[in-house]
Amino acid sequence: MNVTIVILCHGTWGKSLVRDYQTYFGSSCQFKVFPLEAETEKKMYKDKVDNYIKNNPNSILICDLFGSTTFQTALKIALNKKLPAYSNLSLELLISLTNIISDNTEFSEIKRLLRTDKEIKNKDLVTLYKKYMNGDS
Repeated sequence: MNVTIVILCHGTWGKSLVRDYQTYFGSSCQFKVFPLEAETEKKMYKDKVDNYIKNNPNSILICDLFGSTTFQTALKIALNKKLPAYSNLSLELLISLTNIISDNTEFSEIKRLLRTDKEIKNKDLVTLYKKYMNGDS
């Protein structure tokens, strides 16, 4: 399986979360963390993530904060590349995603299952954005 969970977060806490997740729960999943530092320019950050995705098209994006630079970056890439993307990075979300990924080998099947999982579906970036733009809560 060649699926990567790509994490976009403010600061380095995403790296710590992945390290702790792997230590306590173990995982054969691949992770790539893109920490957004205070001095990082928005365009440079987006380009860095976008370049990674070009070489790793079977990626699932997770950002930490709705509406933020990490969210906007993940949203643009998800819409352009038609990739699954989620908000509200958490241990619970990582566990849910890795359970689906580890049980399936085809990226198309993983994407289908992610669209039907109730808990994961509620964190879908594109859906959250559309609800926000329509004034729904």
